[in-house]
Amino acid sequence: MRLFGYAHVPWYSALMCLMLGSSLARADVLHPVSMRDLSPFSVPHAVLNTQTRPNDVQVSLDYQLANSQYYETLGDDSIALDAQTELVIFSVSAPINDNWSYRIEAAYAEVSGGFSDGFIDSWHDTFGLPNGSRDKYAQDLMRLQYQRDGQLLIDESDAFTGLTDTQVAFQYALSQDAALNVFVNLPTGDSDTLLGSGSVDAGVSWQGAYTSESGWRTSTQVGVIALGNSGLLEAEARSAAAFGQVAFAWPASEHIVLKLQLEGHTAYYDSPLSPVGKNAVMLGMGGSILLGRQWQLDIMVSEDIAVEASPDVGLHMRLTWRSERD
Repeated sequence: MRLFGYAHVPWYSALMCLMLGSSLARADVLHPVSMRDLSPFSVPHAVLNTQTRPNDVQVSLDYQLANSQYYETLGDDSIALDAQTELVIFSVSAPINDNWSYRIEAAYAEVSGGFSDGFIDSWHDTFGLPNGSRDKYAQDLMRLQYQRDGQLLIDESDAFTGLTDTQVAFQYALSQDAALNVFVNLPTGDSDTLLGSGSVDAGVSWQGAYTSESGWRTSTQVGVIALGNSGLLEAEARSAAAFGQVAFAWPASEHIVLKLQLEGHTAYYDSPLSPVGKNAVMLGMGGSILLGRQWQLDIMVSEDIAVEASPDVGLHMRLTWRSERD
């Protein structure tokens, strides 16, 4: 049995035919890859990913996965974080007029013991990265426990799933390479778990880009998000957080773009424990592949730069379809 039933056409031949119809003339293939912080403590407050203004309707489907493990006790405060977070995001964006465009993102998440601990161990061994406390615990455990001032605030040992908060964003183009964004996170996630905040977050950001004559592109975004309630952690939630991103894209060929990006945010909570109260910074390495004129595949692997504040390793993939004007 062959994939898709086309035994007489090798899959790579079909892929090459799609690629031959693509072109890197579109600026949207150079934009940064969607890379969310998938720490269970960050899921309720999604910040805005840098986006290029769509020329027409654009639909995307993401699969993102990250693995977190951290154990710490400081006096009456303690955390046991051992979980895998998976996120599937459906998004649609389109222009409204010559200056304004919109984007809506709805996501479904699962936090569980998962299956990726073995891969993380191998990743760390291959690249000589520290493995933390992973060698001390069994693989693929699900444990999420957080205690503050002697009070147990979170205690989960079973997987939980559901919708997360929905993000609605509007972008105003200042020029071809700069824009202002405003966005809100609507409380569609369950605030009794860490999938939702239970209130509305609102944010604003500026983004800009520079494209050289040879084709490489740098992108920057800086912004702030006003945080509403934080569900289970409302008592120690901060009122606002800053976020930012710096990205680099280099066209390696007619249909492949290599990308490197650094992004992060200040802490959402006041806590002495790193996964909750430490500023998060992630480094992403990957790229994009054009699959014809209307399809694009993004793939990126992320690593925590601010150790213990974000997941050890993450996988971020997005498949995008763009309509074409007549």
